[in-house]
Amino acid sequence: MMVDGDSSHANIALEVFQKDIDLINDLARTARCPLPLFSAAAQLHLAAMAQGRLDEDPACVFVVLEQMTERS
Repeated sequence: MMVDGDSSHANIALEVFQKDIDLINDLARTARCPLPLFSAAAQLHLAAMAQGRLDEDPACVFVVLEQMTERS
């Protein structure tokens, strides 16, 4: 999906996947286990959701990264 640039045919919708992110985050907090790479990835998922990509596959975070690197 990332290579094709099309994450519209979701295996799991980003909005649904967000619940898993919240569960992992809660478990890590309870266990006092730092997850710096997970935290960075979670921010990309939030950015994708803010762009309205709720029904897309989580692969859409690649587009978010691409947009962050575009020069104006």
